[in-house]
Amino acid sequence: METVLVENVPNVHESFIWFIPLIVVAIYAISKISEEFWGGKNKIGMAVLGMQQSGKTLWWNALTGQERGGQTTEEEIESFTLHCREERELHLRKSIDIGGMEEKMVKYRELVEENDKILFFFNIKEYLENTMYKRYVLSRLDLITTYLTIEKNIYVIFSYLDKLSDSDKDFDTISDEIQNKFKGENIRMKCHGVNMTNPQDVELLKMKIFNPKN
Repeated sequence: METVLVENVPNVHESFIWFIPLIVVAIYAISKISEEFWGGKNKIGMAVLGMQQSGKTLWWNALTGQERGGQTTEEEIESFTLHCREERELHLRKSIDIGGMEEKMVKYRELVEENDKILFFFNIKEYLENTMYKRYVLSRLDLITTYLTIEKNIYVIFSYLDKLSDSDKDFDTISDEIQNKFKGENIRMKCHGVNMTNPQDVELLKMKIFNPKN
């Protein structure tokens, strides 16, 4: 009698089970890539730059509802949803809260190029009373404008407005000075004054920056 050799045929069902974890991982990876690529297009990118202790972290706190204290060097801000008036929701992309130290200016190019809205905070009282501080403010604004490759709004935020005796006059003077100094094809300077410790001021600033007409 002839001996019939039967080859071991792999169990198709068992082989498929081995592939399930790989399939799950692949689907998850594709979904995350799609979320970043397609979902990111519907999110607003915002860069918050400026001088030391000028209100940048207070601004992030007001938007995210978190409480970060002290002087920031660099801290990641996760993407979040901002609830606005008239039941509008805005989705903001991941960003960073960077300090106002001079060495952090190396981040400016990347932040300006990658984000839709550019905010620059400085202390208006220091600007008026300290010539060197004023030079630093203007040189940083000048640097930001050199990184603009397309037209974008630059929101120049004068913090500590409440510390001035004639805030309206001082605001108008500095606003005109900055807007006249920085003009160009891609430059749209929008100046706003704020007391970052006043919730009403902060809410008004939110409306001005995130209003779709801006």
